[in-house]
Amino acid sequence: MQVSGPVGSDLAANQQDYEQTHSKDTISAWKNYLRKHPNSEYEKQARQRLSDLEEIHQRELEEERRRKIAEDEQACRSLTA
Repeated sequence: MQVSGPVGSDLAANQQDYEQTHSKDTISAWKNYLRKHPNSEYEKQARQRLSDLEEIHQRELEEERRRKIAEDEQACRSLTA
């Protein structure tokens, strides 16, 4: 069943925005999507993907922090050797 009029165009715009956001797949893209479509049919999937990406980002930041600490410790050891 095809829906026409404002409701149909809103659904089509929502789906297009979702597909574009899915292609970009960044934290900011998903946040923007959810701001623009807070109650969309894709809200649950969008929130889950945003949560997943934020978790990945936090892990990457932690790994980078640990790598820098290890590099700094190595540099300190080489200075005292």
